[in-house]
Parts: sequence; structure tokens; C-alpha cells
Amino acid sequence: MAGVAPLERATAQTPKTTARAAAPATTDGDTGITWDYILYPPNLVNDKLQAALKPDNIWAVGYESPWDFDFTYTVFYDGNAWTRIPSPNAYEGANRLFGVAGWDSSNVWAVGGASKIAPNPISYFPPVETGWRPLTLHWDGNVWHVVACPTKGPPAWLQAVATVSPSEAWAVGVWIDESSQKTEALLTHWVDDRWEQVLSPTSKSSEVAMWGVKGRSPNDVWAVGEIGYPNGKALALHWDGSTWSEIPTPSTPERSWVGGVACAGTQEAWAVGAQFIAGAQHGLILHWDGTSWTNMPCPEVGVRQWLTDVSVADGVPRVCGYYSEPLNTFAIPCQRQVPRLSQVAGPVHGDLILP
Repeated sequence: MAGVAPLERATAQTPKTTARAAAPATTDGDTGITWDYILYPPNLVNDKLQAALKPDNIWAVGYESPWDFDFTYTVFYDGNAWTRIPSPNAYEGANRLFGVAGWDSSNVWAVGGASKIAPNPISYFPPVETGWRPLTLHWDGNVWHVVACPTKGPPAWLQAVATVSPSEAWAVGVWIDESSQKTEALLTHWVDDRWEQVLSPTSKSSEVAMWGVKGRSPNDVWAVGEIGYPNGKALALHWDGSTWSEIPTPSTPERSWVGGVACAGTQEAWAVGAQFIAGAQHGLILHWDGTSWTNMPCPEVGVRQWLTDVSVADGVPRVCGYYSEPLNTFAIPCQRQVPRLSQVAGPVHGDLILP
């Protein structure tokens, strides 16, 4: 459930729908928050399901692979049923969507990557030889349109997007320097009716992967990921309206990364991901108090935890992600200082969990 953003009800739908799952709700005794299961359409391939959330307005994006190709997949939930919305593809090879965010019902962005060659086998980091390019789609209230997004790549693709005003958005991801084979941060800015790539402040000597972005306003945007990929540390970048700056994150014993971030106010933010301790993977929760990032207590559930996203409502952060064995989805309603656990389990490709 990464890429959380409020939307008004969208207008256009197609006749094809998928009924809501009849599943029991789960209530957390510490916070009184009720969690509900909503079945999302089958064949949607995206472990990090992206959604713009209101009870009667949800966009989810991903991709389906009916043959040897990948096609974009977008669906809308109106509070009763999912409706698949037709979405365009850039190539006949691979077209994958990883993130979605919207300002209102007629201004929604979905981002990912596209290639003329379908990767085989499917890999999270597309092979360099596939010539992966950023893919950006825009919803105008009636249809999705492909919007050009020039970058230094290929190969390059986008992982997440955030809208910060009716006319401004940020999308982040990865591009690979073909000469050095190093991954670099991809920061793209929608402004003046076009996408523009913005220079990253990260060191050129370090490999960087960007996984998430959220913004409270055009001059208060956070982007998160990992520096030193694939065995690096959590990375946090902040945009003040004119420049990106790298903000130090707490040290961890071994590898760590963050993939979800949320702005809670002018001087507060949360970021979530995972960290390794003695070879075991644990959840990672970071809190920004306006001065520094602090490593917060994280509830232990199962093994091999990975927190994928965080949202904040009424001052309370809510976190979601995965754990195994076997791999399941779970959600954590938590207070600001002392996280409290409410577990709701379901298939990774079966249930979207909403507060």
C-alpha cells in the first residue's frame, strides 16, 4: 500500500467490475482502528500495490502478464467494486506501473517503466540490455494518457510519484550508467507542463536506488531509498523548493533501506523500510522531528519483515508491509512513540488492507 494520496471520487468507469470480498474486519484493541479486507482484481502483478486512498476512491496500478509481454493494469474502487480502467502501453514488450498518486479526480499520475523487450525471467531490477525507459501516465478524469518523460537513460524506470500541487508532481526511481553499470538516483519534476530531471545530491561514487516520495507542499518534499545499493544504508533526500539535500539517517548494524515516507506536518515525517541485524531482516521505522531522523521501535511479527509504506491520519502513523514465513501482508496501526501491532494476514496478491 505504497503511494497514499487523497482523491475525490473519479468519474469514468467501464462495465467490468470485481465484487468486494466478504471478509471479517479486524479491530486493534490498542487504537480502536478497524481494518477491513478488500479483494483486488486477480492477475494484478505488483507486490508493492499502490493506491490512492479514500473509502470510496481508490486507484491501484500494476501490470499483468497474460503472454510473454507485460501490460499496464489500472483499477478503480468506488466503495463497492473494483472497475478495470483501460490504460495505454508504450511498447509491445514490457509495460509496468509501480506507483500512483493524485491531486483530485481529474489529476492522477501513475509511473513505472517500459521496454521493447520483455524481461525473462521477470526481475525487479530490469536487465540493462532491455533498454528500460520511464513510463508516466496521466488520468484526466476520463482516460489515461502516456506523457513523455525524458531521462539520462535508458535503462531507467520510476518507482513512486507524489503530487504536491495541482500543477506540480515528483517521481523517483533508478537509472543505470551503462558505462559503469552503477545505479543512480532518478529524480523527475513535473512543472511547467513537462517532466524535468533534477540533479541528485548523492555522491557519484555510491550506487543509489530511490523507492518512495511524498510531499506536503511544493517546498517540502521527501524522497527515500538506499545509498550504497545493494548493501548500503537508508537514504533520505529533502526538497526545499529549489534544491535537493541529503539528510543523514541513523546508522544500522548492517544493510538498511527505506521505501515509504509520509509528511505529518511542517516539522515531522515518517519513513519505513527494512534493516538487517545479525543477518536477519527486520522492519525499520524512522521519525523526523524537524532536526534529525531517529530509529523508532518496530513491532516484531513473523520473520523477514519488510515495511513498504506509511501514511499519517489525525497525527497517527499507520504502517504496512510484508513478513514471512510464508510471505503475508500485515498492517501496523501505531501511536507516535510506542508502535502497537494489529495483524491482518492475507495473500500478497489477494488483499488490499484499508484503515
